[in-house]
Amino acid sequence: MVQELAATDVSGVAGYGNWEKRAELIARRIRQLEPKRVRFGSDGFGGGNVAPREAWAALWRLPLSDDEFRVIAAIIAPYMR
Repeated sequence: MVQELAATDVSGVAGYGNWEKRAELIARRIRQLEPKRVRFGSDGFGGGNVAPREAWAALWRLPLSDDEFRVIAAIIAPYMR
């Protein structure tokens, strides 16, 4: 049996409030967690949530490398396989 690493959802870390002021800190925390342990998920639009497309676009404005973004984008939740 393959053990999967615990993952952290980052769909709400960018796009809400004044997140741009904390972009460097957010990127640093993602690196501490390791990008391979980061997933982008969404509760969907409504109820005060940012639309998934907007949240995804905001995430890509973080100061992460292309390789870090590729790792995050490639992760697929087990229930989506």
